[in-house]
Amino acid sequence: MEPHFCNFHFQSNVNVLAPVRRFVSDIVERLINKPDVASRIEVAVHELAENSLKYASTNGARIEIQVCDVPGQMRVLVKTTNSASPEFLQTVCGLIDEMSSATDPVAYYLKTLDRSATRVVGSGLGLARVFAESGMKLSYTRPTPDEICVTAEFRVPVTNLPP
Repeated sequence: MEPHFCNFHFQSNVNVLAPVRRFVSDIVERLINKPDVASRIEVAVHELAENSLKYASTNGARIEIQVCDVPGQMRVLVKTTNSASPEFLQTVCGLIDEMSSATDPVAYYLKTLDRSATRVVGSGLGLARVFAESGMKLSYTRPTPDEICVTAEFRVPVTNLPP
């Protein structure tokens, strides 16, 4: 299967998130033929895109969804890229670094929920939700000093592809 891509660029308009989320979920469900996986991807698209738009300092946010075939699996990537304040960038990097070493996603989510009341910049609940509910691995890169690209990755065994 050839890789499938969807790219979107938003200019600070969170009102488009719900239709885009449904659009992506529908496409992923048709490609993978697994409604539960499509639902997980929908959560990731919503949370990552909302964070990117909410905290973008300039030029809105970009989102890329990629679905590709790897031996015996479908690999789904959801990537968001935006520029943001140094405080936000530091917070996001720290949260994703914590998740990388967490052994229990649900316990991590509950811990994040507890400490969200005292956070000044970003609660981290959206990222923790993607990690816990969607079962996706989160990572980041810093394309420029004032930008962050957050990637959520999910792999699903291929058992019954649609015709």
